[in-house]
Amino acid sequence: MMPCLQSFYPYYLCRGRGCSKNGKSIPRAKLEGAFEAILRSLQPSANLVAVIKEMFRDIWNEEQGTLDDRRKAMAAEILKTEKSISQLLDRILDSDNKTVIAAYEKRINDFEIQKTILAEKIDALGKPTRPYDELFRTAIEFLVNPWNLWNNGTSEEKRMCQKLTFASSLKYNLQEGFRMTDLSLPFKLLDSFFNEKKCSDRLRRARQPTDFIQIGKSRRFGQTA
Repeated sequence: MMPCLQSFYPYYLCRGRGCSKNGKSIPRAKLEGAFEAILRSLQPSANLVAVIKEMFRDIWNEEQGTLDDRRKAMAAEILKTEKSISQLLDRILDSDNKTVIAAYEKRINDFEIQKTILAEKIDALGKPTRPYDELFRTAIEFLVNPWNLWNNGTSEEKRMCQKLTFASSLKYNLQEGFRMTDLSLPFKLLDSFFNEKKCSDRLRRARQPTDFIQIGKSRRFGQTA
């Protein structure tokens, strides 16, 4: 949601085809002020912030625990395979039958391939390149305060803020202000699970778009389409 600026009067202008408000303008400060109010309303309470952080850490710990269990299981399988290879080598030393020896060698080769595959799977699981706090800090900061990214972000970060917060484009009614469709999935899940009272009813209500100024279709006043 980026405005087109004019030296004396920054504003948004409706260019929606078929819209009865086509050509009408609204001051940038008014529209963006209303948008910022929506973002501020999504900021959870301090208690909820603590719960969100705990949830992220629990998910992280559970995932890391699952990966560790898988690594241990595959490492145990490698040891079992190595033991089988060792037993086959002993049988080769005790045998003079070329056919039997060839069969043992084929099985050893199969076990070696199996070992390589298991080792590659262990490597593919990998380990975190950065600690939890560093990896999830940005995501948590955004969820607990999307307004901060909008207020302090670059133009690209502001566009990203809108896309990450809302599932579809926002629309603005000249008489009634913003009407929303859906929050993005993370905010929708938080709202549904915790039922935050700070979220206004309007943020959770979907309406049919009528006479809306569509964000992103702004032009300078008087400029032709």
